[in-house]
Amino acid sequence: MDTALNDAGDFALDGRGMPYLLSGLAELMQRVKLCLQIKKGSFLYDRNLGSELHTLEHGTELLQQRAQMLVYEAVAAVPQVRLYNIQADFPQDGPLKLSLDIDFAGETGTLEVTL
Repeated sequence: MDTALNDAGDFALDGRGMPYLLSGLAELMQRVKLCLQIKKGSFLYDRNLGSELHTLEHGTELLQQRAQMLVYEAVAAVPQVRLYNIQADFPQDGPLKLSLDIDFAGETGTLEVTL
């Protein structure tokens, strides 16, 4: 179980104003999201945590293939999940957007991440 985080990285709060826990697919989706958003090497306690997705730029050749490779590399630390349908979109006027489907013990969900 992990404590739920909001989009700003702070504890998400329930209706009583208290942090709450995630488990199952929701917990693993949060872990995957963190692995993708954190720049690899920037977390002091685990330099292998994170991704190199921030190195992708507009006009990157083979964007889909490179993004998929970097996603798989970043999420290797979460062996309980299976990823599929990884899609990367890098609009000219905005940041990289990823969409991926996650399978955990028969439960599936779609995660969308903007970097």
